[in-house]
Amino acid sequence: MADLNIPHLRLSSQHITQHDFTQPADVVRWMGAMQAQDYLQALWAVGVRTEAATVTSIEQAIAELKIIRTWPMRGTIHFVPPDDVGWMLRLCAARLIAKDTRRQAQLELDGAIMARSEKLFSEALSGGKRLSRAGMMQVLEDAGISTKGQRGYHILAYLAQLGLICIGPTEDKEQTFLLLDDCAVNPTKLSNEEALIELARRYFISHGPATVHDFARWSGLTITEGKAGIEGTKAELISEKIDGKVYWMSKDAAAVSPSEMILLPASMNICWATRIGMQCWTHSTRKRSVPA
Repeated sequence: MADLNIPHLRLSSQHITQHDFTQPADVVRWMGAMQAQDYLQALWAVGVRTEAATVTSIEQAIAELKIIRTWPMRGTIHFVPPDDVGWMLRLCAARLIAKDTRRQAQLELDGAIMARSEKLFSEALSGGKRLSRAGMMQVLEDAGISTKGQRGYHILAYLAQLGLICIGPTEDKEQTFLLLDDCAVNPTKLSNEEALIELARRYFISHGPATVHDFARWSGLTITEGKAGIEGTKAELISEKIDGKVYWMSKDAAAVSPSEMILLPASMNICWATRIGMQCWTHSTRKRSVPA
């Protein structure tokens, strides 16, 4: 394999140069997790991979809870399949929670405040209720928990990584929150070993050719964990060594014809695929989005 083919194979693996999916939820499942910090760009990231996608059809999938938005890895918001979010959080977010003590101290937060916040949100969102982000902040403020600065955001992200809440559908252009258990009603149960293998499998099939270091950066896991994940799924993969680096990909990965230019949303999950040998062109969805 020539080094020049890597970006084109990645575009094919990510289904950017082919559009075989008809349902937005199938795109997210194929990718494993898709960065969604910027909501509009994330809609485009799904839409560019979906046949005849519209903003309406993608947001309908989100409204029907076929796609969940939360913080599964690297402390960054992603789109994830609802039945996979539980094992992804346990595998990837647990590391962030364990390292959170220092940041909590900087924000004058502690375990007692987090436990109180967890109880408050559990009660406020029980019975399938949804609250806007402002409403969530008000719940805390009414209980005497300050949300000033980054405190409120940090509490939301922490409890999402803990598996209590997730971001719900947008209502009146506002972010909403609901209990994760009300979204992930049929969770897939995997051990940590099984979860690591499944995450590696999805990553290399949908992002390959990629290295173990690519996987570690994407997932927030260690190189050692990345190697273990590859070991568990390498029967489904092939590898090529280029310039001393081993690249893994799906067995049925196929070369594609080079494209002169592809307009892509400014999200890491797409630009990552093009970083070797190809310029990543972006165009803001604030000016032009997936057709409505």
